[in-house]
Amino acid sequence: MLPYEHRYVTYHGRAVIFLWAVSAMYGDFASLLDEIRAQYPVAFIGSINLLHLQTDPSAMRNFRALDGFMEYGLYSPDYELMVQTYTVSSAQWRQTIRGFEADTGRNYLFIPTFQAAFDNSKFNGTTAPMYPRSRADVIHHAERIKEELGTVYDPLGPFVVFSELIEGAAVIESQCISDTRDKHDRWVGCGTGRLEILRDLFGPTVTE
Repeated sequence: MLPYEHRYVTYHGRAVIFLWAVSAMYGDFASLLDEIRAQYPVAFIGSINLLHLQTDPSAMRNFRALDGFMEYGLYSPDYELMVQTYTVSSAQWRQTIRGFEADTGRNYLFIPTFQAAFDNSKFNGTTAPMYPRSRADVIHHAERIKEELGTVYDPLGPFVVFSELIEGAAVIESQCISDTRDKHDRWVGCGTGRLEILRDLFGPTVTE
């Protein structure tokens, strides 16, 4: 019985704990996760940096100890390049997951992420913003995810991550202010523009 279950996203009755940048967690991190799971009803979903997949054996041991994977903060100098790399890397990672499953006898969750843009330029001034050039670019991104649902990705998403949006770390629906309006070669889809694309492709049950 999970206390205060209504407060948590759960996976097989276990409260989900999301771990960002698991590749930066060194040492015998896997044993720590096993000890926590043995004592508490929790499951660990990790971000494993799909744009730069790890091959280090110690990192792979730690990844194997997770319950599932979902990327966060996808970033590339170019939106289309990000979509392509994410698609190819996801297919490669599904093969890795199948290897984990063969080794451990466990099933792993792989959740698709739909990220409409990236901009943290007002946070540190060092990252070049990544925006789609047009609404069509965003539709293309969502279509690539839909094509892979049930094959590469588990059929649960997509999950919108509008990462480090310049007015704050907004997950969905940016405010329509001067910084977030559409500009030449930059489609933001302020308001519900991005959510409308997801509704059209995935139906009205897309979680907001």
